[in-house]
Amino acid sequence: MRFFWLVILSLSLPALLLGCATSDFLGNFNLISPREEEQLGEQLSDEIRKESKEIQDKEIVGYIQAIGQKLVSVSMQPGEPYAFHVIKDDSVNAFAIPGGHIYVHTGLIAAAENEAEIAAVIAHEMGHAENHHPTENMSRAIGAQILTGIILGNEPGALQQAAAGLVANGGLSAYSRSAEREADSTAVFLLNRAGYDPNAIVTFFEKLLAIEKQQGGGSIGISLFSSHPDTVERINNAKAQINTFNVQRASAKEIIGGFQAVNAKVKSMDSTGQDAVKTEARR
Repeated sequence: MRFFWLVILSLSLPALLLGCATSDFLGNFNLISPREEEQLGEQLSDEIRKESKEIQDKEIVGYIQAIGQKLVSVSMQPGEPYAFHVIKDDSVNAFAIPGGHIYVHTGLIAAAENEAEIAAVIAHEMGHAENHHPTENMSRAIGAQILTGIILGNEPGALQQAAAGLVANGGLSAYSRSAEREADSTAVFLLNRAGYDPNAIVTFFEKLLAIEKQQGGGSIGISLFSSHPDTVERINNAKAQINTFNVQRASAKEIIGGFQAVNAKVKSMDSTGQDAVKTEARR
């Protein structure tokens, strides 16, 4: 029986992790309880740490965590557990896994022009987390038995494969159209409520759109926001939502402070995730 479910998992995970938008047909289909989601997230996070180059630099990680906690403090679920991580990866991406674990790639920090744009991406991923989109996707793709087996520790191979797929493909990016719209809307709301200029999500969308056009419509090195609806529609949706704030709209591009230093430090890192300047000095 275990072999049967591992075969099913091997067939299902690629569809889950490769980034094509899923159908809205099943709606909010979720087989995982909040307690199981938290446990699954901890297990996946432990495995992702083994599979990826997770950054331990206190300045960089502390900065991302501070932005994340600022957004958590104004969320509709401030008591929910969140953990913010940074992965050494040059792709412009971030992703959420079950249990409130948010991963930010160094490529995204390097591509951002200000703190508010980083906050916009984190807020988008929090939108997925708050609406339980990661476990909805996993429930659709691999079903209750495998997920229960992973949580109970009966399928260690499945857990390792899932974590490896998350790292290789930049997370659970196969979200439905409605899930992406929901996450975008949550991001605009959180940005404004935290005091950030909500237009940061628009400028970041526009940045991705410009890079896509330069690449002839390709998405090399850009995994973030890659599923439907398309980028132009999402820009228009965000602008329409922002316009409803009128004069009450927030305007800050920096709240935590220190963006330039963190951005420069990330750009100076070598392929191992070490500060290139410090590495050179030790030689």
